[in-house]
Amino acid sequence: MLLVGIVVTREFSLRALGSLLVCEASVGRADTILIENLESNYLLFERAQRLEAQGLAPLVLVPVFGPANTAEPGGVELGFVNVMCGVSRLRSCTTFAVLAREPISLNVAKRCAEELRARGIRSVILIAEGFRSRRTAEIYVRVLNPLGIRVYFQPVFGHRTPDNWFKSWHGIEEIGMQFVKLWYYRLVVL
Repeated sequence: MLLVGIVVTREFSLRALGSLLVCEASVGRADTILIENLESNYLLFERAQRLEAQGLAPLVLVPVFGPANTAEPGGVELGFVNVMCGVSRLRSCTTFAVLAREPISLNVAKRCAEELRARGIRSVILIAEGFRSRRTAEIYVRVLNPLGIRVYFQPVFGHRTPDNWFKSWHGIEEIGMQFVKLWYYRLVVL
């Protein structure tokens, strides 16, 4: 009987498992759109362009990894971002340098907070990769709430979604890695 229950509810359970990694989407008028540019995913830029075109924010900020001990984005990384901003037709894409110091996601969030505070930003739409979005949301809420910065979240998916991730080995691998990272951040980093 238990085995029948597992087989019958397998797909439902796997969808629910994938959804645990995804933050709830929210959107509203904001001072800026912030693209979590950790892996140069074009789909994030495409979503930013749609939000910008809807008039939800006048500025798009993109953190770009730079060489250690510099305040400038790396040349190759900046080139990739400039191409993605151009191809996605973002009107107001502005970059700033971040360092790839462990724990990377937390340190990038802290650097983004500095940039937002320096620009007087009080609200932001944060665009992140879908299965990374729960961890991203927890990090940015922890970093930005004390500064009084309101955060809206936009998780973005490519061909792997909560409804189909379990149908490929790469999807299973990605979900497993994201669960480990989420709990690492919850238990050790935050």
